[in-house]
Amino acid sequence: MTKKEALQLITLLQMAYPRQALGDKTVEVYAGFIQDLDYNVAERAIQNHIRNEKWFPSIAEIREACVELAHDLPSTEEAMEIIRSAVQRYDYGAIAGNDLLRQAVATVGFEKIGYSEYPEPLYRQVKEAYDNLRKREIKRLQSTPAVGMLGVEERLALTKGDLA
Repeated sequence: MTKKEALQLITLLQMAYPRQALGDKTVEVYAGFIQDLDYNVAERAIQNHIRNEKWFPSIAEIREACVELAHDLPSTEEAMEIIRSAVQRYDYGAIAGNDLLRQAVATVGFEKIGYSEYPEPLYRQVKEAYDNLRKREIKRLQSTPAVGMLGVEERLALTKGDLA
């Protein structure tokens, strides 16, 4: 996005959170740290924040929200549903295409979960592993330049409001 667009988004935040006084230097810092984001993704992330949060976001919160909008990173709850379903059907292929799911399950072993008489402790280990892997991946993605850059098709879908 352009610097002008970044400043527009910061202005939107300032209007939505009038108690948060930002000095000119702070506005410049915010704009500088979100300028590498895709405008449509950042705008959507900021709109979601305004709708759902009481307090002014940090730069990291904005970037994290952009990562979550632009990348397929199932929540921990969604991941566990996928994993449980895959184990019940004994369908490793259901998780094989997602690196984070595959790595989390590998901490215990797909077959070990499937054959266990008491799989709940194993699922807890997988859940903890997935949660840690997901957090690490979000941190990695949010610190890279062009965090929220999408392809043309994704950008059009986002503009139309089709992406969640």
